[in-house]
Amino acid sequence: MVKNISKNKGDKMCLTRYVNPFTDFGFKKIFGASANQDLLIDFLNEVLKLEGKDRIKHIEELNPEQLGYLKEDRGAVFDIYCRTEKGEYCIIEMQKMNQHNFFERCLFYSTFPIRQQIGKGSNPWSKENLKIKVYIVGVLDFIFQHDDKVETEIYFHDEVRHRRFYDSVKMIFLEMPKFNKTIDELETRYDKWLYVLSNLSRLPRMPEALKDAIFEKLFKVATVADYSDSEQITYNFAQNNYIATKDAINFAEDEGREKGRKEGRKEGREEGRKEGREEGRKEGREEGIKEGRINTLSNIAKSLKSKNKSDKEIAELLNITINELKKILK
Repeated sequence: MVKNISKNKGDKMCLTRYVNPFTDFGFKKIFGASANQDLLIDFLNEVLKLEGKDRIKHIEELNPEQLGYLKEDRGAVFDIYCRTEKGEYCIIEMQKMNQHNFFERCLFYSTFPIRQQIGKGSNPWSKENLKIKVYIVGVLDFIFQHDDKVETEIYFHDEVRHRRFYDSVKMIFLEMPKFNKTIDELETRYDKWLYVLSNLSRLPRMPEALKDAIFEKLFKVATVADYSDSEQITYNFAQNNYIATKDAINFAEDEGREKGRKEGRKEGREEGRKEGREEGRKEGREEGIKEGRINTLSNIAKSLKSKNKSDKEIAELLNITINELKKILK
């Protein structure tokens, strides 16, 4: 990470000049604030490739916490949930690392806006009631598909007839580690958005090629030195947690590869190497991530304790329960 050190009005040191959009704090600071709806609208128009009269002009913020119909039903909490002036639903998720069943979870998320469209009367499942589009946009800080394409676009497709079967649900996943265009190679506004998200926290200043009202506002919103003391503390914890998580993932993958090589030598060249690598990577990643996260949370919790923060305040900040907090503080 490039450390662009800047000072805020309280003479507090910040790791970077601009916020890291791959932290929960940074992503919601840019896209989740009511005052920044224009940033979210512009981003969605480019990612969804909406043109002319189809472009989004206004959005309505919706409650990101969705409950099941029944008490025992599983609910969901989205990063950002909104509805356009046409009534179309948008769920935007920022995902720092891959998880088991990540795609299935996104598919599950799509059911919440779908069921909100179910009508009443004799035919609640009619196409008229379920024609409103649902968009799932995932901004991913990891490799999802092992190819060179940054974007994955998913619909329900009829393989026999080679046609789209149901186009009211669309999922778009942006694999940001694959985006490697330089500032001089940006051709479209879509490119510019991907460049900003990929490089924002490493930039010392706003590039001339991005001179535009929307991007100027984005860089202003993202300037860490302008945040309040409490916002800077929250962001620094979020950034430290992000760095620790990435370090844990990298360490776990290195450990997994080494374990895979050792097991591969024992079991045979081709088959043994393949199986050992996959199993070693899986075990190493899971153990490393778990241990790294616990150590990070423990360090942050102890630091907050030293600042006389209550257990309730610390648990809310770290998004864990009081019982989990007590365990990591032992």
